[in-house]
Amino acid sequence: MPLPHNIRYTWLTSIWPDWASNLTGDGAVAIERQWLHENGQPLPAGITDTCLTNVFHTSEGGDYATVMRGLDEPEQFPLAYTIHPGDSIVGFISLGQNYSLVDKDMFLIPCNNEEAVEISVIGDTTLMDSIFVYDKFQQLLFAQIITDSAHQIHINLPDYNPNSLYICLSGTAGIESWQNPYYMVVSPVESFDKTEISASSTKVYPNPANQKLHIKTKHNNQVFAVLTNLQGKKVMQFHFSGHYELNTSSLMPGIYCLSLKNKKITEHHKIIIKR
Repeated sequence: MPLPHNIRYTWLTSIWPDWASNLTGDGAVAIERQWLHENGQPLPAGITDTCLTNVFHTSEGGDYATVMRGLDEPEQFPLAYTIHPGDSIVGFISLGQNYSLVDKDMFLIPCNNEEAVEISVIGDTTLMDSIFVYDKFQQLLFAQIITDSAHQIHINLPDYNPNSLYICLSGTAGIESWQNPYYMVVSPVESFDKTEISASSTKVYPNPANQKLHIKTKHNNQVFAVLTNLQGKKVMQFHFSGHYELNTSSLMPGIYCLSLKNKKITEHHKIIIKR
């Protein structure tokens, strides 16, 4: 029966130099002999890729670079991953089809009752280049160059487009770039006047932190804070006003996302814990 076209397919194929003359064990199968190829091209066309790996077939599961490439987020609109307001995801800038260095990850954001949403992306700016926002008709609304390791954009939903947006994150990949994932958070917010946007009202220091992290905000209103790891797991949550000293001695070294929210602010900060 025909394969469905609403998902993306990736085949892992073991192949190595001179494999035809040094074939041992289960070996490799030439691309032209694979039943999901036609005239040397992967099928279904446009949503299929073949990742060649030079490890033995039974060891493909340990070839993490190739496996992560196969799991890369698709760039096509019909295959976009869905992120609901209030959700967070971990993504990867990784090599694309035919080892393309340009990686574009497409996400669909349903916005049923929201006036606006805030997109926060935390990651390595040497990998992430730009973020593009499209309406539900796949028309580009605007684009921004990613300049900070914790980049935020606010999006007012257009009057004609009340129920969904597409977000495309673009970056430049390398062989090992999959080891530096990015973290994306989608938050529902009130609509805003662009002239009112200002720099972050919060200072977080020292960053990287070791035993303690100070959080200082200009607002006197109580702030709700959540600290999550790169897997999206909540590791701490607390309330504070003005200033808070967070004991980080129990945290494992790594990258975390600190989310702060009250009636006046919604912010996300990249936190690094080092020992």
